[in-house]
Amino acid sequence: MKRKLPGGGSIRCFDCRKCGVNTSEIGEYYGLRTELWQGVVDCWKMQTDEFGQAGMLCIHCFENLLGRTLTAEDFVDCPLNDENRISGSPLLQQRLKNRPG
Repeated sequence: MKRKLPGGGSIRCFDCRKCGVNTSEIGEYYGLRTELWQGVVDCWKMQTDEFGQAGMLCIHCFENLLGRTLTAEDFVDCPLNDENRISGSPLLQQRLKNRPG
């Protein structure tokens, strides 16, 4: 599925907005604290789609934009971020270790 961007462009829903990797295929579908995510989106002036969503970022690209490594405390407490899920990438699983919850 593609989403439309202002000005006529489009992106595929799970493609990383920076490098283009399919975040679903690599197991990097995750949820972060709203203020952390929104801060990066606002700072880097990422375009939103017709639903007001900025899209996806792989862990590597998000950390590069953030300027630091994600910690377990950066992730929201939800089933999507269960460190025991089989589908998470090794990098995501490592970042989720010791998450309070």
